[in-house]
Amino acid sequence: MMVNAEQAIELVYDLLLSRQWLVTKAEKLPLDPLSEKEAVMFLYTLDQQTEASWLQLTPEQRATANGLIMDFIAKCLTSTKQWLVSDNIVPELQAIEIIKHEIFLSHNSLVMPN
Repeated sequence: MMVNAEQAIELVYDLLLSRQWLVTKAEKLPLDPLSEKEAVMFLYTLDQQTEASWLQLTPEQRATANGLIMDFIAKCLTSTKQWLVSDNIVPELQAIEIIKHEIFLSHNSLVMPN
């Protein structure tokens, strides 16, 4: 099933509703370039992550992951891009498919085996 940018935002919203711990932070921190690799890898494996694994990240890594999600939503506001997602899974998993696709495109050196 093809999903446009507006639909992608709705799917990410469903993801954030189902995993509210992704947007709960103790304090507002700036994005930390030194935490980006861990934040990206956490988001790339989000379908396997839990609140417990989220809490194992440092506050900087969590803030960076939050920022990456918000950055994706902001980019969708002006995007004409479309993504192919599985139509037989729940919306939050469709959102994760989109996130994984975008990470693969922009950070493939992190997710490709050597």
